[in-house]
Amino acid sequence: MRKIPLGFLLSTAAIVQLSLATAYAQTTTAPPATAPAAPSNPPPPSDAPAAPLIESPPAPPSAAVPTPELPAPAAVSAPQPPARRSPVVTLLATSQETVLQEKDEGRDWLTVCRGRCERRQDPAGVYRVGGRGLYPSQTFMLPRDAEQVEIKARMGSKVSRVAGTIIGIGGLASLALNGFVYAVVGDDADSSGKKFDKGPLVVGMIIGGLGAVIGLLMATTSSTSVEVRDHLSPPAPVE
Repeated sequence: MRKIPLGFLLSTAAIVQLSLATAYAQTTTAPPATAPAAPSNPPPPSDAPAAPLIESPPAPPSAAVPTPELPAPAAVSAPQPPARRSPVVTLLATSQETVLQEKDEGRDWLTVCRGRCERRQDPAGVYRVGGRGLYPSQTFMLPRDAEQVEIKARMGSKVSRVAGTIIGIGGLASLALNGFVYAVVGDDADSSGKKFDKGPLVVGMIIGGLGAVIGLLMATTSSTSVEVRDHLSPPAPVE
């Protein structure tokens, strides 16, 4: 086997190394390929007709989506003032038989208080005072804004009122009748020459006049009167 000289090997390695270095330098320094430049002037328009534009079909109408109805807000009412309590009624009467009566829906009178009593009553009711053998009063109502109501009743007797009315009417009748006869008779004498005695006629007129006055007094004083009052207002008389 032949020996290759060392110098020949070193020379060959140097040449190969130099070739490789030169090829690498050419690849790294070469300019990059560029795209061809676009022509500066646009091409002339062609005489061929332009393609017709194709219109897109209209979009179908969208279906109306129903809007849910919201419930109306509840009306807020103003706060109501607190309801007043019924007043406490105190009945004061001149007779122990006196009762306080209230008219119900059936138009009947119901006894709600008897004698001297204190109880709460509805101010919207219609009331009167009466009793056994007593003449009833006119109707009245209670004050609405009162806490305590006092009813003072001066009771009249039903018997006295009826008797006074009868006596008064009889007295007026007697007075009128005797006065008429007295005016008609005059001072003329009868066939025997005696004058008519007018004394009884005068007595009849006097008695009739007194009876009318007494009967009128009995009837008027036997009526029932009522005063309804609270602690903040003057009394309201009810005859």
